[in-house]
Parts: sequence; C-alpha cells; structure tokens
Amino acid sequence: MKKIIGSTFTISLTFSLIAAVTFSLYANAAPKTCDSIHDIANKDVTINSTELIDANSDLPQYCRVTGKIKPGVGFEMRLPVESWNGKFYMTGCGSFCGRIGSDRPGFINAINYGLKRNYAVATMDAGHQSASKRDSTWAHNNRDAEHSWGHSAVHKTANLTKQAIETFYGDKPDLSYFAGCSTGGRMAAMEAVRYPNDFDGIISGAPALNYTKLVATYFSWMIQNNTDKNGQRIISSKELALVEKHIYKECDGKDGVVDGLINDPRACNFKPQELLCKGKKNTRCLNQKQISAITKMYSVAENSNGEKLMPAAVPLGAEHFWKFWFTPEIAKSKDSNKPLTEEEQGLFPIFNQNFLSYMAFEEDPADKISPMTYDFDVHPQKLDFMSKIYNSDDPNITEFKDRGGKFLLWHGWSDMIVPPGMSIDYYERMISHFGSVKKTQEFARFFLFPGMDHCGAYPGPGAQQNGFDLLSALENWVERGHAPGEIMLTKYDSDQNKVWTRPSCPYPDVAQYDGRSDPAMPSSYRCNLTRSTQLSVQ
Repeated sequence: MKKIIGSTFTISLTFSLIAAVTFSLYANAAPKTCDSIHDIANKDVTINSTELIDANSDLPQYCRVTGKIKPGVGFEMRLPVESWNGKFYMTGCGSFCGRIGSDRPGFINAINYGLKRNYAVATMDAGHQSASKRDSTWAHNNRDAEHSWGHSAVHKTANLTKQAIETFYGDKPDLSYFAGCSTGGRMAAMEAVRYPNDFDGIISGAPALNYTKLVATYFSWMIQNNTDKNGQRIISSKELALVEKHIYKECDGKDGVVDGLINDPRACNFKPQELLCKGKKNTRCLNQKQISAITKMYSVAENSNGEKLMPAAVPLGAEHFWKFWFTPEIAKSKDSNKPLTEEEQGLFPIFNQNFLSYMAFEEDPADKISPMTYDFDVHPQKLDFMSKIYNSDDPNITEFKDRGGKFLLWHGWSDMIVPPGMSIDYYERMISHFGSVKKTQEFARFFLFPGMDHCGAYPGPGAQQNGFDLLSALENWVERGHAPGEIMLTKYDSDQNKVWTRPSCPYPDVAQYDGRSDPAMPSSYRCNLTRSTQLSVQ
C-alpha cells in the first residue's frame, strides 16, 4: 500500500479528502492474523503471546501482543484489526516504571487513548519488572537496566512495534507519535534529543528532564528543610493550609479575577515573614522555625556557598497538592515496631531514598545514604556520571526539528513534585539555542496549565487530564501544518459538569482576563506577552 500524504494526489485533492481516502484504504486492507507477529521474533526479541481481543464500547477489535526485548524490556502492542488509521502511538511510563500499564485510564501514559482513535499502539515497562513503581532495587549494580530505563527501552520498543505494524498490515505507519508525562515526559524529550528519527510528533508533559537534580537534590532539599531534629515534620498540612490561604489572598487576583486560580505564580510576591506570630502562637500564624522552613522550601536549593543547585523551586499555588505527595495526613500504624507505610511517608522520602541508594551515583551506596545525609556541598558533584544516562534536558533537538518533527511541552503550574520552573528553564534555553521565540515556536511550543497538579493526577483548582486534548493539537500541527495557538482547558466538577473553559497560551504568552466578561468563558481571555524566566518567591 502506498502512502497518500505527500503524493501527487495532494495537488488536486483537499486534505480532508486525502484523509478520507487514506482511512478507506487502511480500513479495507486485510491484515494478517495475530499469530503473524511471531515472525518478528529473533535472538533479541521474544514474543510471549498474541491474542485477538473483541471490540467493546470503548475500543476496536485488536491484536494484543506481549513480549520482551533484551536485556529485559517488557512490552505490549495493540494493533486494531479493521480500523487502523495508518499511524503509530506510543506512551511512556511513570516514576521508576517496572510494570506495563496498558490499561491505564485517561490520557496520561495511556495507550488506549490512542487505540480509541484507531492508532496502532505500544508501551513498555522501561526494562525491568517491579512490584511497585517506587522500587529501584532492580538498578542495584545493573547498568544495563539503568540504560534501558534511562533511554533505550522506548527506542527499542518503538522500532520493534514499527516492524510488527509492517508485518501485520503490510505497510509501515505513515506517522508516529509519542506522549508521556513525568518520567514519561523525560522519555519524550529523550526521544527528541537522542533518537530523533523515531517519532514525527512528541508530547512531553511535566517532564522530569534533569532526573538527578530533581530526585536527588530537590527532593532532599525539601525533606531536610521540613524535618526537625526529632525526625518530625516542621510544616504539616495544618500549617500549610494557613500558608495556602495567605498565598491565594495575595496572588489570586493578579490576573484580574478572583476565581480560586493563580494564573501565573511568577506575578506573586509572597513574603513568609508576614505570617510570623507577633505574640502567642495561634492557628493564624507560624513560629520562627516554621517560617524558616517554609522560606527555605520555597527557595531554590543551594550549597553552603549560596550557589544554586536547581533552576527552580516549588511553585506558589501548589499547596493544595502537598498532602498527596509530601505531607500526607494519614493515621500511623498502631504497631510502633513497623516501618511507616508508603501512604504514611508520602512519595518524597520513599522515592528519594530509592533513587539515592541505587540509581543516582556511579557506585550504589545502598543504605549508606539517606535524604537527611545528602550533602549539598558534596553529593551534587557526584551525579554527573548517571546524569549522562538519565537526563534529557539538552535543548538542542536540531536533528528532530530538521526532519520536520513537532514538539509539544506542557506543565501544570501547581506541580510540586516536578517544579514547572524546570520546564521554563529548559524552554528558555531552547529559545536561546535556536535564536528566538519565533524560530523555536516553528517546531516546539510550551504550555503552562494554571492550578494543575503533576500530570493532572489529583483534583484541585485547575483542570485535570480529562480537560484538554493535546493529541488533536499535535495531529493538526504535524498533519495539517496548523501550529497550536492555544490549548483549551476545561475544568469539570466531581459530577463531570463543566465549571469553566479558558485557554493556555504558547509560552511566553499568558492568558489575561478582559476584566468584564464571564470568567468561565474562553472568549473572556486574551494571550498577552509576558517575558520572565524566574519562578519567584521572595
């Protein structure tokens, strides 16, 4: 079957007709049986199973293919039988991965999001199998597994899936897309910089681009500054509620409308000292120890010489989400001899400890290091070796750009686990590398989503992952040449009723309220240019 997009038919046919003809050809093509996928097996590839899955109300009939790529990359492919759209969609995975999340709901790292649109889809476990995505013991003295997780698992799975597609349908995919968030977002950027020929369009969400600085340095900074000499939290959810109330009082109306949403935290000038108790401690103020802790946590991590170790700090306006990641208020086990559960600790110390023990350094220190013993004068200098395996914050994606690739970067403004300032720094460096905003926006656009948690995981003041459609935006850009001038965000309540809709503008533009219209309507906002590279807390 010949590809139609880019053929001589484009001279006389409109794009919509081309698309219709293309879909008709693919729809009428007779794919081989699911068992034909076994033909792609070789000394490096094992096909464990092929199975025909009947269509249901959400998904078309598809062939489910599972297997493993050496040295240990588990994968799953899903190939629609009768309705393939001629394209390939792949997703990343979150945290330390270790499991194949092929039935994840929604958009985030979820292949069924593409399968519903008749894509051939695939995902993988990043090169190891774990009972928990927070476990990193698999990396202990295992450099092959670290390389798989760091960069090669996606590349290998993408190439193998393209072979399976050609075997099954008799034709290569016309276009290939990748979408990932968090670790998956890091994988997305890694594909653009290290394997630029794998995908035509890439969506990188809340990316943990510089994993070593983030999980070793930033996480340790937050933990150390919120832990007293007895190992107890200095700022708990109770104190944080007071901080949140003060921040929203100061910052919510900066965009011209008080709506429970901080549109751009950089415009907020929060001074923690204003919350200091003037007399006796009460529920409306903080003591000096608490003021010092919150001031440090809202500041960029630094060493004893005052040298900045990170490009960003935790953003203002993310306080609602701290309890999910950093300050959980869950009753502790009655048995004092038992260690705290993951829910009792929160993600930060577990993730931080695992990373420091088995992934951060060239030689694994195991239990010889902890979040509280991480030395900001010594340990950041020892992250360089592994950073070359994991980190994807190099903004030079020239080869991806030159072959026509399109890159969509997005981040929630209320992400406290991966500070959005890290993505701002990355994109600003991309602008610097390519010479201007205009030149960069020709192939890479960046969108910040107000009030959104990390990957839209938890409900809060902003939209969640069901409130935007980045894949359609990417398709329009790659396939029709229509660069996204805005990404529309919709907030739904718990009953899935629409609360508001507003645009997110391509960075550095910021959506501004017109001051008079209904703030729940998208027509009430305009994209205004505001250049600032600093995620500020004074």
